[in-house]
Amino acid sequence: MRLWQKIAIVSVAAAWLVLGIVVAVTVSIQTSDLQKMEEESLIGAMELCRGYMEAAAEASVLQPEREYSEQTLNSVVHFFFTDYVKTVGDQSAAYALSADGRYLFRRTSYDPAQGAPETFDATEPAVWRVKTDSGEALVTGGLLPISRQTFVIYASRDLSPLRARMLRTWMTGLLLLCAGALLAGGFISLMVRRAMEPVAKLIRVSAAIAGGDYHLRTAIRTKDEIGELSRAFDAMTDSVEEKIRSQEEELQKRQLLLGALSHELKTPVTAIMGYADSLLRMPLDEEQKRECVRKIEEAGKRTASLSESMTELMGLSAETRLQKRQIPAEELIRSLQDTFPSGVHFTAKTQTLFGAESLLYSLCSNLIRNALRACGQEKPVEVRFEEKEGRLLLTVEDEGCGIAPEHLPLVTEPFYRVDKARSRTQGGAGLGLAICDRIARWHGGTLLLESEPGRGTKVTVSLPQFTD
Repeated sequence: MRLWQKIAIVSVAAAWLVLGIVVAVTVSIQTSDLQKMEEESLIGAMELCRGYMEAAAEASVLQPEREYSEQTLNSVVHFFFTDYVKTVGDQSAAYALSADGRYLFRRTSYDPAQGAPETFDATEPAVWRVKTDSGEALVTGGLLPISRQTFVIYASRDLSPLRARMLRTWMTGLLLLCAGALLAGGFISLMVRRAMEPVAKLIRVSAAIAGGDYHLRTAIRTKDEIGELSRAFDAMTDSVEEKIRSQEEELQKRQLLLGALSHELKTPVTAIMGYADSLLRMPLDEEQKRECVRKIEEAGKRTASLSESMTELMGLSAETRLQKRQIPAEELIRSLQDTFPSGVHFTAKTQTLFGAESLLYSLCSNLIRNALRACGQEKPVEVRFEEKEGRLLLTVEDEGCGIAPEHLPLVTEPFYRVDKARSRTQGGAGLGLAICDRIARWHGGTLLLESEPGRGTKVTVSLPQFTD
């Protein structure tokens, strides 16, 4: 069963319960009012009869100070009572008159005095119910004192019509309850289903994303919890899609890197195999043998250098765990001066650097080595360390051959060479700037190249200047 169906069933059940309570209370009040009106109507009929009889007794020949015989008095009272019932009395009520426990007049098939109170109040009539052949009757009784004798007037009414009206009221209430419950159920089901449509959309989009459609979004713009869930879901999907795209790009780069590495290794490996085969199979003099050995050594060194560069580059592409610390600028400069004793001018306008010392050294040495190659060691290379707006700027500037604009966006790609033949001659594999770019990004910085053909190149590395 779907969630919206469960919610709809619970809501409809609650609506039915509430409507049932409302209808039951309303119908109970109405039936109680009907019963009360019936009692009041019957009491009014009895009171009217009693008033008529009292007035008739006062206007008749009966004198209060005289004593009449019981038969005479009963006959006169019976005459006036009969005349009232026939001409004035309520036709829906059945009347009875008794004296000393004996009925002088009765129009009912049942005894109206059955179940009556033992004593009547002279001012407040009594009301009770009597079992009849057709069901039940409502009876009210009142005292009528005339000439030292007390009569009892009964007015009764069959409750069958009242029961029928009450039943109709209950049936009407039940029909209204069913109709209201059906309407409420339909409306609640419709509203719950509409309210749950965003959840259904979330389910569909989730299933589609699980199937590979990472571009899909829920885009639910409501201001309730579903809208918040949608925005959080879309943000999560954006993050997942970006992560997948990044992983795919990284995988593609690694595949290209491995392909380029395989291509780069072919040259030195082919040279090693060729010169080794010459040594083994061809008659060579001592000079030729030394030349073959020298060529094999050069190819081996190139292969070792390429292996070291690849190890460093691949290590930086993962989460390299190195300790960052405050490094004195002069200490790094001294290490670089020992490696590059001439042709490089260092300027330090900051006292400390912050980062991994081995990586910063590799960054600087690669940039300086590239600059020296571009200058041919004929012109000086300027290296500057300075602090600006909370960041460390490392600048390596040369006056060499420069780089054409179309090559600038590509020089940080692994194995990319502007001049492939020249680079191979000088031993470059096209990994130096790629390693420098990775080191800069690993430190949270950026690498910027500015160059003009024939006028030199300026490389600026901007790094965050944090503290311990």
